[in-house]
Amino acid sequence: MDNSIADKLDDGISKGHKAQHAYDYFFKPFLTKKRKILFIAFQDTSARDVEGLMEIKRMMIALDALEQEMQTYINTGKMAEIQLSTNDKH
Repeated sequence: MDNSIADKLDDGISKGHKAQHAYDYFFKPFLTKKRKILFIAFQDTSARDVEGLMEIKRMMIALDALEQEMQTYINTGKMAEIQLSTNDKH
């Protein structure tokens, strides 16, 4: 395997591990807490308060986007690990 490819895979693995660590110890608890807060706010918001409900939805969308971005880094790292181990066997 070309060293530059191996270096890129190693970089992807490293970023994936860092993202997994950050997700497990910071983002996941943060997202869980914020989603609970937003759910309570949703329950307490009148159906007539369309702007308030839309703001809650926008915040949920932002949290979901953040989580998806973290999962992308984590999954990219996992795929790089598989690629590197598969190439090492050959």
